[in-house]
Amino acid sequence: MANLGLMYFEGRALPQDYVLGYMWLVLAASAGQPEAPELAVVLSARMTQSQLVEAQELAVIKGGDQLANR
Repeated sequence: MANLGLMYFEGRALPQDYVLGYMWLVLAASAGQPEAPELAVVLSARMTQSQLVEAQELAVIKGGDQLANR
């Protein structure tokens, strides 16, 4: 998940999207990927407050979807 977040942030093989990138990093952090929290902090410095809020809201929705599909 953290790699997917970085791919979105950097626009590697996917359209660059800071919101989706940060969302995937939040989900990776909640899944216990050790590098994700630090990456999220570093990359959040490049984002606006509204982008951060949107990404966090999406992470809550997507995280709930993942729990429902277990």
